[in-house]
Amino acid sequence: MEHPDINNKRSLSPIWAIPILALLIGIWMVAHTYMTRGPEIEIRFATAEGIEVGKTKIRLRAVTLGTVESIELAENLTAVTVRARLQRFAMDLLREDTQFWVVKPKLGPSGVSGLSTLLSGPYIEMAPGSSTTPRQQFRGLDDVPVTPPSTPGIHLELVSPSAAALGVGKPILYRGYTVGRIETATLDPSTGGGRYGIFINAPYNDLVTSSTRFWNASGLSLGLSADGVSVKTESLEALISGGVAFDVPTDAPPGMPVAPNAQFELFSDYESINEHAFRFHQDYLLMFDTSVRGLRSGAPVEYRGIRVGTVVGASFDYADDEAVFGADGHIRVPVLVRLDPGRINIADSEEGRAEFAAIIEQGVAEGLRATLRHGSLVTGQLFVALDFFDDAAPAQIETRGEYAMLPTQSTGLENIENKVAAVLDKIVELPLDSAIMNLADAAQNASNALHTIDHILQQPEVAALPDNVATTLVELRQTLDGFSPGSPVHTELEQVLTDLSSTLAGLDDLSQTLSAKPSALVFSKPRGPDPEPRSQSRSADR
Repeated sequence: MEHPDINNKRSLSPIWAIPILALLIGIWMVAHTYMTRGPEIEIRFATAEGIEVGKTKIRLRAVTLGTVESIELAENLTAVTVRARLQRFAMDLLREDTQFWVVKPKLGPSGVSGLSTLLSGPYIEMAPGSSTTPRQQFRGLDDVPVTPPSTPGIHLELVSPSAAALGVGKPILYRGYTVGRIETATLDPSTGGGRYGIFINAPYNDLVTSSTRFWNASGLSLGLSADGVSVKTESLEALISGGVAFDVPTDAPPGMPVAPNAQFELFSDYESINEHAFRFHQDYLLMFDTSVRGLRSGAPVEYRGIRVGTVVGASFDYADDEAVFGADGHIRVPVLVRLDPGRINIADSEEGRAEFAAIIEQGVAEGLRATLRHGSLVTGQLFVALDFFDDAAPAQIETRGEYAMLPTQSTGLENIENKVAAVLDKIVELPLDSAIMNLADAAQNASNALHTIDHILQQPEVAALPDNVATTLVELRQTLDGFSPGSPVHTELEQVLTDLSSTLAGLDDLSQTLSAKPSALVFSKPRGPDPEPRSQSRSADR
């Protein structure tokens, strides 16, 4: 009888293949999900307005990259932290300068934006940066950025001494064309002025050089001249909402390219950029002993009629007490001037400014001085003139605080005023009281003399003098009439003169005879030959 073989080895039932396969599939799905899962990012916003968990999308150029997974309040309750999961391919887009902002309907200076969100709801827009440093924690923008970070162009900064009415998104204009936008606008609490970050799109960024000047192009610019009234505005957009324009001033050189984030001054209008056509300048402090009334900020500084700079202003804040009072104790008025090296064909650069300062220092040693001159006797406007003086006292450039002090000289109408004042002082010093008393005595003596003369003229003898003089003149005329032509006396006198002339002629002949023959008075004139008697025969013949 055969016995069955009993095998006690246990074997796996095929039924287990199903749960094992399910486990493997689950592990694969988990691994695949983990390996294909995109990065998680954190974005901090000021508010969660319009953002909903599981609904608000993160998009790039209308392509959905992820969804918001959670929203939490920050620890200090001043912001919210939004966590979102992006797709894996978006990993390379998360850079240090990547930007996020919430897109929703908005009405701004440039028009209406975000109208599509009226139906789909707000979403978070993403703008990849150009940095190579990865990052997963970001700070969301409060508003739509004017310029995405990857846009080619150049970022610059404008500084204004006063806070102009310029907001984010206002246009940057070049000869009427919009070439950029204002990105940021802040108030500088230390100066009370404004600071504006601007961006100029490529290729217009090549138009910005070291000689470029920016000015506020908001509103209208009115001008009145002999040709009439001129109205100027850069564009309709600038007229309505304001903007900034830039160009190279008329007299300025083309300039050199500038680096990103370079700083420029924002001028109030177009006319102001021609007064400050050069970027580099040298400031000097002038101390005047006379009044500076009529000297305005912006007045020219000239060298023999050619403008070389501009008056910044007159204020005691520019100098310390030692410079104001001086060694003699007289109070002097500080005037700050700004000289431009580029106006005398020196390079408009830092090196040119140093060269210009050396030229001024040498000129001061040779007699260069600053003076106040009258630009108009009608309006009383003053300007500062630079010139060389042969009689100038020796001087040199001194530094007072942050400014170099340029020596001054009195000249022109100022000298005339001083001379007039000196003459008046001398007049005041004259002994006018004694002179007036002497003058009064002289007047009294003259009055007495006139009274005496009047008394003499009233005497009868003096009164008869005119009649005697008239009688004498009549007798004189009668005497002269006796000698007139045709009168007997004149005829007799004429006959006497004729006889006298004949007598003188005879005397002249006698004088000539005696001169030729002195013996003529003794001996008579020689006789001729004696006559001979004639014969009768001869008489008969005849």
